Amino acid sequence: MYETSVTVTGNVATDPRLRVLPDGQQVTNFRVMSTERKFDRERQEWVDGDQFAANVACWRRLAEGVAVSLSKGDPVVITGRVVNRTWEADGQRRWVTELVAQSVGPDLSRCTATVTRNRKAHTAAIVESIHDGQPAYDGGVDAAA
Repeated sequence: MYETSVTVTGNVATDPRLRVLPDGQQVTNFRVMSTERKFDRERQEWVDGDQFAANVACWRRLAEGVAVSLSKGDPVVITGRVVNRTWEADGQRRWVTELVAQSVGPDLSRCTATVTRNRKAHTAAIVESIHDGQPAYDGGVDAAA
């Protein structure tokens, strides 16, 4: 079966939330929002067009990087695959469409960023702080909108 890959540019709409699952896997979830901009010739100005929103899931090392680097409002570029998740609740089948991210980064056409490469000691400290009940991240990257 073919995967549906997409690239989305938009803004982080909710603060990323890093969780460690019972099996030890790490996942960060957040919502991304993108609004089309188009030029209205009659009014001679740019106006908002259609909006797109998606739930985003980042796994493993990407989960850690997103949790420490991004916060609500940050402009981002996300590449990933679209998946449908289904489950049963209250006797009814439910589903949600989710973007499973392969890569996430700041949209440098709309902000600046200082890059810090992940080091194992830094990553281990983040994970340890989660297990100790401390905040999962320390406020985000240096990024100016």
